[in-house]
Amino acid sequence: EKLYQWILRQHEEGARVTAADIVAYLQ
Repeated sequence: EKLYQWILRQHEEGARVTAADIVAYLQ
């Protein structure tokens, strides 16, 4: 759930969320 919220926030800011970004966030 937190990850989903984070992705939405990044998207709203115009940032491109890549798989690498998600992996870095999870670690």
